[in-house]
Amino acid sequence: MRKTVIALIVSVLLAGIHPVIHGQKADTTLGWHKSGVFSLNMAQASFTNWAAGGQNSVAINGLINLAGNYKTDMSAWDNSLTIGYGKMLQKGGASCYEGK
Repeated sequence: MRKTVIALIVSVLLAGIHPVIHGQKADTTLGWHKSGVFSLNMAQASFTNWAAGGQNSVAINGLINLAGNYKTDMSAWDNSLTIGYGKMLQKGGASCYEGK
């Protein structure tokens, strides 16, 4: 029992010791910083033998989010572009798919 308590105390003390991290150079944020996100989502709803009603549908959605930022010592220029598009097709609609 005594060995277990001593081992527990030593492990707790060692867990509290963090290695010294030497300083790093500051990150430079000058120049262009580019980033972007692309997303494509699809969904489907199918109602078979559904007494409460409802329409079968298929949907697709897309999103593009781009950014380009430029920074100098004296000025900054921020650009962003966000584009989203979605399409939903329902059974019985004008541009419907043939769901059976």
